[in-house]
Amino acid sequence: MSVAESDPEDVGSDHLDHQDQVVVEPPRLDVPFTDGASLQSVNEGTSSHGASPSLPEILVSAERRLRPRLDPNHSPDSIWFDRNNEVITTVVSIFQSDFKGPWRSLIRVPPSDLQRWFGTFAQAYYWDEAIHDQVYAAWRLVVRDRLKDRIYRVKCRRVRPPWMSTAIYDQLVAHWDSEEGTEKSQIFSSNRRSRAEIERAPPTHTAGRRSFA
Repeated sequence: MSVAESDPEDVGSDHLDHQDQVVVEPPRLDVPFTDGASLQSVNEGTSSHGASPSLPEILVSAERRLRPRLDPNHSPDSIWFDRNNEVITTVVSIFQSDFKGPWRSLIRVPPSDLQRWFGTFAQAYYWDEAIHDQVYAAWRLVVRDRLKDRIYRVKCRRVRPPWMSTAIYDQLVAHWDSEEGTEKSQIFSSNRRSRAEIERAPPTHTAGRRSFA
């Protein structure tokens, strides 16, 4: 079942317009992951038909059972997102090495890119099929929070990070500059209207009647 997700563009933002309301679809199991990946694919990155592997092909690969095992229930020799920094580091390294657009937050990342990122992650870890949706939900939260944090740092520092291309960085800066210019213009316009209203307002007498003996 699809669920609605809201995600402000930047850390600290308390405004979210209707354009930032999107529907989150569950991961599709019939779409191949194209355009490569940041980690080497199990089965040498190809399916039995010579194309990029689909998620089911990745999940049933025998080699995945040799990968670190994810389990939220703390079973022996397992790890989970909140108990192992390596998992978080892997998630971040995947989207940073495959960052192809001026995406200011998770909800602006095209579904095809999210699918590819998750497919790459699935090649790095193993989990039981029964917790697949739980793994995807936890992975998505990490991507959302870490991507938002990385982009906010770029916005504040105005320094292009090594994982972001110059073209993408320039597009982000152009958006932020335009956004800040619009906000300043609106503030100045509001201040001018306030001063004009004050100047047009009739004087107010608050001393009341004065009696003279």
